Amino acid sequence: MGIPTQARERFKHWSDVIVSQTRSVSANQDHHATNMEMTDYFLALIDERRSQPGRDLLSTLLSAEIDGKN
Repeated sequence: MGIPTQARERFKHWSDVIVSQTRSVSANQDHHATNMEMTDYFLALIDERRSQPGRDLLSTLLSAEIDGKN
């Protein structure tokens, strides 16, 4: 996918929070905060991969074309 090694623990935490089955009020607040943090991270990573593509899934998806359009 292209997640840098130094971000993998944080990514694991985000995925654990997002897929947890707890639905208490505090858990919903955690889910919202985690979703926002993860969204901000991926938006920055997408910008980085657009300007400096790598050999990873995200770069491949960003360079994909459908009917000749990105």
